[in-house]
Amino acid sequence: MLVNRNAMKKIMVIALLSMVCSLAKAQFTNTKWNGALAVPDTTGVILDFKKDLVTVIVDQSGEVLETMSYTVHADTLIFKKVSGQSPCSETLLSKLRFSIADNQLTIIPVSDDCQVRADAWTKKPFVKVAEKAD
Repeated sequence: MLVNRNAMKKIMVIALLSMVCSLAKAQFTNTKWNGALAVPDTTGVILDFKKDLVTVIVDQSGEVLETMSYTVHADTLIFKKVSGQSPCSETLLSKLRFSIADNQLTIIPVSDDCQVRADAWTKKPFVKVAEKAD
């Protein structure tokens, strides 16, 4: 069976993009990042990433502010509310540009139909929380 060259190129590109997206998501899975959000006052929080969910936890009290599903596409995080205290609807997406360097996560809002959530991000980077050795 002969495969058309263009079809083969498309398959290779799709496979490569899938692999890149998986690797990008892997840099978040089972990590925690300490930083601050303006909710509305500047509050220390931890972003606790699991496989498909991120939980925003108040650093001092342990109170859960929000739980969101997330996906990663290249340098973009996409959040969707699952539950929490913000007035954001569960149908509204938040698109955020991110970069990671020297265990610091910088997040820049790209688009969000929920202004309260968009305004919560500060310019200060989050710092990766070191994993505890058993």
